[in-house]
Amino acid sequence: MTLTSEITKISREFDGEAAVYVKDLATGVRCTHNGATPFYLASVVKVPVMITAFQLVDAGSLSLDEELEVTKDDLRDGSHEVRQAGRFAMRELIRLMMTHSDNGATDLVLKRIGIESVNAMLGRAGIDGFRELTTMLEVRRRVFGGVDSRGATLSPAQYYELWAARSMTRRGRLLGEYVAAGRAFRSREIEAAFDAYYATEANSAPVEAVGALLEALVSGRLASPASTAVMLEIMKQCETGRRRLTSGLQAAVPLAHKTGTQHRRACDAGILYVQPDRPVVVVVCTKSFVELGDAERVMAKVGKKVYDLLATAAAAAAPAPTSPMTAPVATETSAEAAASPPSRRAGD
Repeated sequence: MTLTSEITKISREFDGEAAVYVKDLATGVRCTHNGATPFYLASVVKVPVMITAFQLVDAGSLSLDEELEVTKDDLRDGSHEVRQAGRFAMRELIRLMMTHSDNGATDLVLKRIGIESVNAMLGRAGIDGFRELTTMLEVRRRVFGGVDSRGATLSPAQYYELWAARSMTRRGRLLGEYVAAGRAFRSREIEAAFDAYYATEANSAPVEAVGALLEALVSGRLASPASTAVMLEIMKQCETGRRRLTSGLQAAVPLAHKTGTQHRRACDAGILYVQPDRPVVVVVCTKSFVELGDAERVMAKVGKKVYDLLATAAAAAAPAPTSPMTAPVATETSAEAAASPPSRRAGD
């Protein structure tokens, strides 16, 4: 049983399409499935946004204490704290963006640093494969503008209501009201607009490219040691996607990650510490599924399999502890038992 064969098996059993990238940074060993195929990243794009912000902090052109004012035009679906007028420090906006995937916080950060700087950062870092990255608001403009050209000119509050409507039927009815179409748009028209938007490959990248970005981050090649440590700590506090990579892991196993979810698209990308000093990059993106739960189970299986196999291998390779009295020998069975934790209960 190899990690590659197990990843391939998990992916093939999925009723949809999956892309997986795994790299053990201690050994350089990696495995991929659909690794070079662009997948829509959804909120995983917030990782390069965070990195760009911290690069500006390191350069002295941005302060984490700087406060930004929230107005009604900053309203976004998927916002938690950033839902009303007020002032937020940059450090809090970044935290909300990464731990709660707050779209309002994300676009406020982007308003300050500029989306162009994020795309430029990826180029400077030599990370190939990322397509055009946009603001969260621009995603909504493009999707609903694809249904009706007037859908690209709605107010942030209208996009909030459209995106918050879980039913495609409800979205079609609301969009018809907003653009004065005189009719409700059908669910299949909304579905077609999403598919057309995904086909542009905006906010997309191969999982290999996402993995290369995460490797550069954890290796300290993208920011100062202090900023790198802060970013990884923020990612370890991620509250979203509890049924994904973390689902099969013991609570004590660190995972610095970011999730992303959109219509029939879902990802989880992060750094799994199979040992305190042994980071493993794991990226899973999925598409064309019917039920989100099916996609999340694929991610959970990948996370558990990566940990079980690589933690076991690391434990087996580690020198056995010795004492003046005895030198106990670790058997394969005892090593596996120590490295295979009980499953963590999945959250919401």
